Amino acid sequence: MNSNISEHFVEIQSQSGQKSSGIIKIRQLGLKERMTTGFKKLGFFWLIALGVLFIPILHFILVPLFFFLGLFFCIRICMQLELVDQGNGKCPACSNEIVFGSARPVWPLNEICPKCAEELTLNLK
Repeated sequence: MNSNISEHFVEIQSQSGQKSSGIIKIRQLGLKERMTTGFKKLGFFWLIALGVLFIPILHFILVPLFFFLGLFFCIRICMQLELVDQGNGKCPACSNEIVFGSARPVWPLNEICPKCAEELTLNLK
């Protein structure tokens, strides 16, 4: 196991109030990784802004939009210190095994069960 990945137990609660538990892995992001990813996003959006520069009339809206979206996502990624890497648990409503994908660790996390479509709320224990 990598030293910058930590496992945490989470409580999974359905909208009907049923509860179960699960495990998630939170990865600490280093400065180099954050900067690299952030500037890749910035370059991607600015490349799109450059591409839509030649669309008549719409370029007045699209170029500034993609310019500022690039700045927004670059700053957002560079400020993000950790990332929910992966996780799993059981749906309290249908007992189906759920695998959680990558997400920003803003608690409580919201997920949807792929089997029963129940909205689930994840909280750290």
